Amino acid sequence: MFIDFTSFGLALFGAFAVALIICLSLGPTLIKTLHKLKYGQSIRTDGMQTHLKKQGTPTMGGVMIILAVTVGTLLFSRWNNLYIWLALLIFIGFGLVGYIDDYLKIKRRNSDGLSVKQKYISLSLVSLIPILILYFSSNDPVTTSLAIPLVDWMPNIGFLFIPFAYFTVVGASNAVNLTDGLDGLAIIPTLFCALGFGFIAIDVGGFGVFSGYNIPQTLDLAILCAALVGACVGFFWFNSYPAQVFMGDVGSLALGGLLGFLAVLVRQELLLVIMGGVFVVECLSSAIQMVWFKYTKRKYGEGRRVFLMAPLHHHFEKKGLSETKVIARFWSVAFVLLVLSIVVYSNKLF
Repeated sequence: MFIDFTSFGLALFGAFAVALIICLSLGPTLIKTLHKLKYGQSIRTDGMQTHLKKQGTPTMGGVMIILAVTVGTLLFSRWNNLYIWLALLIFIGFGLVGYIDDYLKIKRRNSDGLSVKQKYISLSLVSLIPILILYFSSNDPVTTSLAIPLVDWMPNIGFLFIPFAYFTVVGASNAVNLTDGLDGLAIIPTLFCALGFGFIAIDVGGFGVFSGYNIPQTLDLAILCAALVGACVGFFWFNSYPAQVFMGDVGSLALGGLLGFLAVLVRQELLLVIMGGVFVVECLSSAIQMVWFKYTKRKYGEGRRVFLMAPLHHHFEKKGLSETKVIARFWSVAFVLLVLSIVVYSNKLF
């Protein structure tokens, strides 16, 4: 496939720059508005006591991320590309669910928003529509094939693509949501994943040198990833410790859903487990804690814990590490996992 590298490079830079500028310019106004509306974060009283000082910090900052990515993407990508519209549908749709969740928490002045059932029904409806459209609109067998890291073999999973894609998108959304518990903790690993998927989208969409397959529609996803990187940098300007604003569920659910769907579109769901390893471990720690607590409570009459507190970042805080130390170490791990993912993606052993 022929690519005008000059035009494509300018599109990548343009999407990045526009998203960055939108976040940096909108941030101060949005923070003041959220303060005025008293849209402050509610902190769990049974959580880390050191976090109680964050009570009232403006939340719903994810709105600026959604706006920046959407505008940056639409200005520089091709509007006749179905993949772009499906990705944005997931992104904005998950953001809307998160917005409702955040709003209910603010209205009730506690950390109880949508119920688990309400949240997952909503996320399921939003995710299944684009997944079904993708499945039934494509005649390319690659769309329903599964890329296995380090192995030059892509089995066609057929109809199983639908539930597999669903669990990837909803699972990633939940994982990023659980990770977003410390200042800047979730946004930097998201930025790393955006860089990784941007590289993969260019390869899959333009050459297929490393992937071994070609899906031309994914080339525009690199522009979306560039916008996402710009938005992450811009949001981090205000979200770094000590945070002036939190992304809220409107941001974390949207970002996680987008990362999961990007993995689906470039057929690298399994690689997401490596690249987004920080998110995966955070999610698993919460699941393990919950399952073990319920099991031991049923068996022994009292619930027992594997971790001092879940998700995992709180466990390390309980062990005496400062918030900034935990954040820096998680970022370091996320960067190593990004490098490892690119190496795994670029090299097939068999």
